[in-house]
Amino acid sequence: MRPTSSFGTRIPDDILFTPHGPNLNNEHEIQLIRTIYPNISIGNFAPHDIKRTAILTTLNKDVNYMNNLSRDKSLLL
Repeated sequence: MRPTSSFGTRIPDDILFTPHGPNLNNEHEIQLIRTIYPNISIGNFAPHDIKRTAILTTLNKDVNYMNNLSRDKSLLL
């Protein structure tokens, strides 16, 4: 467990994502999408899966970027 920062609340390790390897061709973002939505490449989503998971970002441009990546099936295979 990482120490708590004096500047804010510590995020628990079990909800943090740590990517592996170099970030070539959006690999870290794709790893994140595959981790949160493991069945995304086959489009097999149950409504409760969508309700209980989310990828949170602080900027709208990042939201749009992740949404666009998640729709690109060729990247997620």
